[in-house]
Amino acid sequence: MSSYQRLKTGLHECPCRIRVGKFGSSLALEPLRSSPSVTDGCSGLIGIVGPAERLCAAAINIMLASIVVMESKDQQIRHVVEGVALGVLAQGVDAVSSSKMDLEFAFNHAWRRWSRAAEFPSIGRAPDPGNLFWIGVGKAEGRQVVRAAWQRAQWTEPYITLEGWTVDECLDLHADERASVEDWKELGRLFVSWFKGEQLRRAG
Repeated sequence: MSSYQRLKTGLHECPCRIRVGKFGSSLALEPLRSSPSVTDGCSGLIGIVGPAERLCAAAINIMLASIVVMESKDQQIRHVVEGVALGVLAQGVDAVSSSKMDLEFAFNHAWRRWSRAAEFPSIGRAPDPGNLFWIGVGKAEGRQVVRAAWQRAQWTEPYITLEGWTVDECLDLHADERASVEDWKELGRLFVSWFKGEQLRRAG
């Protein structure tokens, strides 16, 4: 059973016996007293929380990546940039043009047509949402405490940061009351539809 299957709903335990409860769109961890032997199979022991209480790197990553408090513009941009990455990957596309103009135009094209754009007012009020997206993609490079990020070189490539997780699993965790799994896939489709064939690289 994958870590996602253990952690996505209700109360579950990761291999190091970290109890995880899902409340709306966020997760809360409750360490259980355990012996060192139960950490077998975890992605790496990163510290001791209390007497004989341990957290593995996978549990910490999932916990931090799933805390959703969307109040600031930067937080909304970060959430949308991650959602677009997952939406693009869901289209079977693993890279798009690295041109700043192309990325901004593609995002503006998608944002104007996306049914859930009003849920992220800080982006909608901006004079150029595409520029906010461009800046957000740059900040996402190398970010670890997320489900998906971007890296820019010859191509701009979305990728999943959670080892062993699928796109659909990450989308399920990313979705909340503002935008569902299908909503993020819709945004990914709209974004990808702006590019010409030679500006896309499809998986496989």
